[in-house]
Amino acid sequence: KDTPQSYHHLFLGMTSNNSDFLECSNNCSAKAVLSCKKCEINYCLKCSHIVHEQPALKNKLESAQSSVEKAFEDAEKVVSSNKNLNKDKITVVFTCIRAAVDTCERELNECIDNIDDNNKEKLEKYQQNVTDATLKLEQYRKELENILVNNNYEMLLQSRENLTENIDQIEKDLEKLESSVDIRFTIENIDNLQAAVNDALKTVKIVQKQVELGSFSSHSPHADPQLVKLFKSVNDQGTTITDPEIITYIREHMDPSEKFYIRNIVLSYLEACLINRDPQKKIQEDIAKKRMTVLNAIIEHKPEAEIQAVYAIQNFVNKLEHPPKMAQLLFDIFYDEECVSEDAFFEWLRNPDQSETEGHAIVEISTKDFFTWLQQAETEVEEGEEEEGS
Repeated sequence: KDTPQSYHHLFLGMTSNNSDFLECSNNCSAKAVLSCKKCEINYCLKCSHIVHEQPALKNKLESAQSSVEKAFEDAEKVVSSNKNLNKDKITVVFTCIRAAVDTCERELNECIDNIDDNNKEKLEKYQQNVTDATLKLEQYRKELENILVNNNYEMLLQSRENLTENIDQIEKDLEKLESSVDIRFTIENIDNLQAAVNDALKTVKIVQKQVELGSFSSHSPHADPQLVKLFKSVNDQGTTITDPEIITYIREHMDPSEKFYIRNIVLSYLEACLINRDPQKKIQEDIAKKRMTVLNAIIEHKPEAEIQAVYAIQNFVNKLEHPPKMAQLLFDIFYDEECVSEDAFFEWLRNPDQSETEGHAIVEISTKDFFTWLQQAETEVEEGEEEEGS
């Protein structure tokens, strides 16, 4: 009569003769003594392990079941040993039972809280991984859009393999993510992305063919393949290509307003003079001297054009990784054939263009003897002029 019907929110009561007790939700016809506030179901002690499959919680429930059953056994022993029990003794018995139940309830609640904390930590880690994967995909999408907007097909070719590998890796990472709920991730429109890449790559062959036919970018100095052939024709048997014909080709096919107009012509000339036989690379001096009249006609002793010719030599030698004495030889030829003046050489040496520093220092070192000789010659001329004046 004095037994409360619920000691706490997880426990419904402990006497088997209370008609107000609920039945177990597991359909076993037993009286429910425990109630799970999370599952919102009632169950007896024997069915607790069926309702809660969490291993840690299951162990705690089994421990609670043993403790409560022992408390009941102790109570029955007291009752059976003395039929003249008074109210105080009954109260003591149920106080012991309640203490056992409270202890078990506290341990069960701690176990449930630990499970909730672990699930929360896993969920937060899972959500962070999903966020990181999403940011990676967004970065790849922006890079691809930038390539397509700028029609940078060369970059698209170079990044195609990396892009595919990165997307595959993200898919694998997504599959490995462990969620506390059943969630499936896929990358939508991946087939459309692959199709867009393939469609864009179809135009690359056309762009490359245009380059081979002579459509070059004006953003960097380069040799003109046809002009190289014309310069080389000086040694072809039965050739009828003359210097004026080469000059005519230059004026008809190359734009003087281009930034690298002079440099492109000189680079074409140097390419024609090159004997590329591994491991040595040499300059064919007969072509260099015979075709120098073409460069003289184009440069016309203009200071800026002469300086561009020197930078062309720097670019050419740097591209070949500075073969021994090549820069010295070319400086000698251009000076001896009166294509580049000493003023232009000294301007290149003393006031280098800060946008043209690559290879400048190495060429400067390799032509040290040339500039020493040039300085001596200049000094001798000045001394001779002073003697004549006196």
